[in-house]
Amino acid sequence: MKKQIATLLVGIMLAGCGSATPQTTATPSAEATAETAVTVEGLNILAPTGAPGYALMPVVKAGNNEVTMVDGSDPLQAAFVNPNPEYDVIIAPTNLGAKLSSAGKTTYKLAGIITTGNLYIVAEDEAVLEGDGNLALFGEGAVPGLVYNSLYPETSMNATWYPSVSEAQAALLSGNADAALLADPAATAAIAKGSESGLSLKKVADLQAEWGENGYPQAGLFIEESTIEENKAMYKSLMDEIIAYADGVKDGSNDIAKDLEEVGSEQFGATPAAMVSKAYAGMGINPYYAEEDTDNLSQFLELFGVTLGEDTVVSLQ
Repeated sequence: MKKQIATLLVGIMLAGCGSATPQTTATPSAEATAETAVTVEGLNILAPTGAPGYALMPVVKAGNNEVTMVDGSDPLQAAFVNPNPEYDVIIAPTNLGAKLSSAGKTTYKLAGIITTGNLYIVAEDEAVLEGDGNLALFGEGAVPGLVYNSLYPETSMNATWYPSVSEAQAALLSGNADAALLADPAATAAIAKGSESGLSLKKVADLQAEWGENGYPQAGLFIEESTIEENKAMYKSLMDEIIAYADGVKDGSNDIAKDLEEVGSEQFGATPAAMVSKAYAGMGINPYYAEEDTDNLSQFLELFGVTLGEDTVVSLQ
């Protein structure tokens, strides 16, 4: 496999990654995994900091692969279109990878969904959504804005678009907004910060639940096409490890905060380990095989004017 010394960059959490576990997901049993598992080693993996990156905790802990985490989508796009693919695996927004794949501009294929959305409207009272107060939004033209607009095509609130989730959060905490569209862990952090100043903030709307029972397939795991057949069993083990770890955090058998302290939380982003643990349930780390719900994937891609290509999704099962 391709080898390279990983560059672990500190970054701010990428916004936009739901909380509902896909009903189609089948977590592999311990017995089945033991019979079919292949050691995941020697892979060169690129991922964004934030929620999609946290999904790679079992891989980072094992230390058998080279994992590079970056902030922002530009490095991800550059890796997708590199004529000499540098990475075996790229975790990236599904709309980015699927658009390039459908247009024949990348050799990477979508094998798994890693996150299913992490967007919430935070306010003190649910009734605020029915009034004409001030609403802070972020991600206009990107996933947060497109998902919000699709679910709330009409609103009586006075909406203001901010350049980042942190600025939308600041508007809410300063009183310049009555409600804010926020992505976890920023949503959970805003609730905690608000309580310190007497604000009783809460999540008054869950955009993932409003989208549908499986949330929306925001970030995916893409594999370089020429490596798939030879290493299919390894890639399946990779997905199974990611699924099992996420399930373990949710049932309490895995401690994400402890693991972050052990491996170094800074490589995953700027959010403190304790806050990651608090916000994990809302970050939408609900991995499953992409082939299990292509209808939802197609619906999500339509927001970006992208038609899912016939060969964009690859099966590892």
